Amino acid sequence: MRLSIAVPWYKSRDSVFALHERVCAAVADMKDFDQLEFVFVEDCGEDGTWERLRELAARDARVKAARLARNFGQHHTLTACLDLCTGDWIVVMDCDLQDRPEEIPRLYARAREGFDMVCARRGKRKDSWTKRLSSRCFAKVFSWLSGMRYDCEVANFRIFSAKVLRAYRTMREATRNLPGQLQWLGFSVGYVDVEHGARHSGQSSYTFAKLFALALDSIVAYSNRPLRLAIRCGVLLTLLSLGMSVWICIRKLVWDIPVTGWAGVMVSLWFIGGIIMANLGVIGLYLGRIYDETKQRPIYVLAESVNIAPPLR
Repeated sequence: MRLSIAVPWYKSRDSVFALHERVCAAVADMKDFDQLEFVFVEDCGEDGTWERLRELAARDARVKAARLARNFGQHHTLTACLDLCTGDWIVVMDCDLQDRPEEIPRLYARAREGFDMVCARRGKRKDSWTKRLSSRCFAKVFSWLSGMRYDCEVANFRIFSAKVLRAYRTMREATRNLPGQLQWLGFSVGYVDVEHGARHSGQSSYTFAKLFALALDSIVAYSNRPLRLAIRCGVLLTLLSLGMSVWICIRKLVWDIPVTGWAGVMVSLWFIGGIIMANLGVIGLYLGRIYDETKQRPIYVLAESVNIAPPLR
């Protein structure tokens, strides 16, 4: 059998040789696999990572390396990695070595118990408290809006079978989120508690703004509950306004209380106007996603490659 190691790269040149060496050492005793391939795709970070990947591919023919034409984003780069994999089992991991290669045998051992996919669950994450907090908030909001269980301790690090890979490749929507897409497929999933490693070098490229944009894209892509919430909000405001109208009429007809309150009327108008604009914004997000899908542009574009047939020029 063949084991594929799929890694998206972005501004992590100092991790290239270290990750390759540690993966080779970690899987050396996995007797079920007689072939190993590395699928490394670089997301146009322009920091020298691609040059090191090319050097590594020249040394080791098992390394398939490719570079995207521009920066497409992590999950689009992951899609490129998985499109190039040919293994019977595929390991997905990040390039910063926080996903420890030494955990790969444990993931596969768990998969042999009958699971199509096994995810690594990070216990004590070695990230900043702001990143951990934002992950928890996203997990709760995404789970509530999408109806899918999303564990903030589970990221991209996982192993899955070629059957899962074939199903994943049929999902060609423009908005990409690997954990959400794989969970949607519905295959049997197991979990392994792993140690979260320290970052080998550099720092995370995900700013709060990028994390927020990814969360918003994922929610819109995998749930239409915001639209239903907008309808419920409109119905609730309508019922409240009818109730207030009846109450004002009763006060005037029964107790002869005059209708006053210019400030209250203005505040109510502003509030309702804000709700309307917010609902239009939600609808606009969904229309924008529909527009992106109708263009049917490629998910990514490869600029060049090494050890990939036919080679890209």
